[in-house]
Amino acid sequence: MKHLGLKLLLIILIGSGLVQLVLANNLCTSGAKISNLEHEKSKLATAITDLDNRLSQKTSLAAISYKAGNLGLISPDNSFDFLVTRVAAR
Repeated sequence: MKHLGLKLLLIILIGSGLVQLVLANNLCTSGAKISNLEHEKSKLATAITDLDNRLSQKTSLAAISYKAGNLGLISPDNSFDFLVTRVAAR
């Protein structure tokens, strides 16, 4: 009977050791995944900031005016011409 109790205790100790090993492995793997995700988040935040800055530059009034001038949409003397249209009578 004494040997049965000792064997049972040994099985429980080995089993709990294996469970602890599996849990520790999962924690390490999860920590690495979290670290990778935080790094990816940082890179994406930098990319978003860069895109926001580029958007602000492209949509500024000066940039639009310059592009319109290059396309010939603004006359060199910065005067405006209006097209007068008439509505047909019903």
